[in-house]
Amino acid sequence: MFSSTQQLSPFKTLIIISFSFALLSCSSNNDPKEVALNYADAVYSGSVSQFKKLVEEKDHQSTDDYKFFVQEKSSGRYKTALRRDGIASIEVMKSSVGKKTAKIKLMVEFKNNTKKTISISLHKKDDNWYVNPMNWASW
Repeated sequence: MFSSTQQLSPFKTLIIISFSFALLSCSSNNDPKEVALNYADAVYSGSVSQFKKLVEEKDHQSTDDYKFFVQEKSSGRYKTALRRDGIASIEVMKSSVGKKTAKIKLMVEFKNNTKKTISISLHKKDDNWYVNPMNWASW
């Protein structure tokens, strides 16, 4: 660690920021479990940009939940997560992965100790996994 008197040079700072950004932008959709985890996180955190990476563009208008979320007229399930004091963890409980389809069962635990089980179906296209259209009524 750096002491309070040490400072990074602008060049080193730029390198660290660039490397961090590169790591974050390298995430891909080639692991259905990770896609399902990231999808649940996107919906509960209200991240439209993350959501758009995990759902095919042709499906962005497929359900009312998706339509309003993409148009930013909805915060996804962000308010639900807030009412439950935020998310403590999201974990894969069970998975069934085939060549072109997958079903991932997640356990979402909230900070108020409530738990929610979510099943997410996915499909593979061009070596990437995408979440199938679904509604969030039971979330």
